[in-house]
Amino acid sequence: MGVCVCVQDKVLVGHALHHDLAVLRMSHVVPVHRRRDTSRCLQLRQLAGLHSRPVASLKALSRAVLGECRSHCLSVRVLTDTCGDKK
Repeated sequence: MGVCVCVQDKVLVGHALHHDLAVLRMSHVVPVHRRRDTSRCLQLRQLAGLHSRPVASLKALSRAVLGECRSHCLSVRVLTDTCGDKK
């Protein structure tokens, strides 16, 4: 099953999604209104004390929200979990 089929009619959540979608050549497949990009989320940036910046790094958000740093596989994990659930 292709990735395009997995994300069709789904809300895609991740960090800096434009990079992942560009690599997969899927920028046209997932409309902007179905993307939730944590790097641009105002509420997360405010929580991290980075509200003056237009985008926040995953490292800065992880430290502020979780108290530690996580790897950049969050958006890939969402894609994988979504595809795994669909039969």
